[in-house]
Amino acid sequence: MSYAVFGGSFDPVHHGHLFIADEVINGFGYDRVIFVPAYRNPHKEQAPSADEEDRLVMLQAAVADRPEFEVEEYELEQKGASYTINTVEYLLNRYPDEPRPGLIIGDDLTPSFSQWERVEELRQLVDILVAYREGGEELTAVGPHRRIDNAPLPVSSSEVRARIRSGRNFRYLVPDAVHAIITAQSLYREVGYR
Repeated sequence: MSYAVFGGSFDPVHHGHLFIADEVINGFGYDRVIFVPAYRNPHKEQAPSADEEDRLVMLQAAVADRPEFEVEEYELEQKGASYTINTVEYLLNRYPDEPRPGLIIGDDLTPSFSQWERVEELRQLVDILVAYREGGEELTAVGPHRRIDNAPLPVSSSEVRARIRSGRNFRYLVPDAVHAIITAQSLYREVGYR
């Protein structure tokens, strides 16, 4: 069964993430998308606002009704900075008989892609799938890739967090199960956490 890897902080996971994953399955014929929450993104200075356990629970709840969506805890278990090449090598060892995987990235990450850890090796191991996100268009740094035909939804994790902190409505920006968890746990209510 073919798969595509979708990494990120998912702080919190929102409908934009799920829509991109759905487009990858419907548009490119992958059998499943493996979501990989990062322990700490080495390309972001700020640590996630929610801790790894809460982000994991929210992500698992968001995909619970979609058997073609899976959550892989590898990066959370490794602690420290999460490098995509290490995760890809882990998945290739775990699923040695499956076709070459896809790697989903947003076009907002493409300008810095050439600076990723062991990027040349990464390019050799995966098919790069670029989603429309926040208008990033410097795709030459990525190298060969395919564009995901997703309409960029006007939602981001940072916007969701900001809305929660300021007491504004965020009800339909995240899946119902994620909304319930955030509300019950009072996540993102203060700058930083809880």
